[in-house]
Amino acid sequence: MALFTLPPLNSSSERGALAQEIDRKDLITDPAISRRCKRLLNQRDDKIHTRQRLRALLLRNNKLLGRVEENRESIQSRLQFTQTKIKNNIQLAELKIQKMEEDIVRKGCPGVAL
Repeated sequence: MALFTLPPLNSSSERGALAQEIDRKDLITDPAISRRCKRLLNQRDDKIHTRQRLRALLLRNNKLLGRVEENRESIQSRLQFTQTKIKNNIQLAELKIQKMEEDIVRKGCPGVAL
């Protein structure tokens, strides 16, 4: 049985350097995990970008609804239908983003801050 002894640390900077070195060794560096995590994060970023575009479309639709005259019923009904579809797509995108974030955490991507 071998015993390991550490030399006495003289300063807090030496202790900090030792702690950082140990932390670096503890990180998982498996390339398969890294690729999977990158893929998951890219998919999440794409879905967030889609959600942002949908929100911009919703704002644009609301502005159009505000400008439409009262007697233009067909246009109003189309815009209201479109508004409902956009809201549903936003909710769906938010649910997918939440699921993706849970998958990222569940699959153990190291060093990921969401």
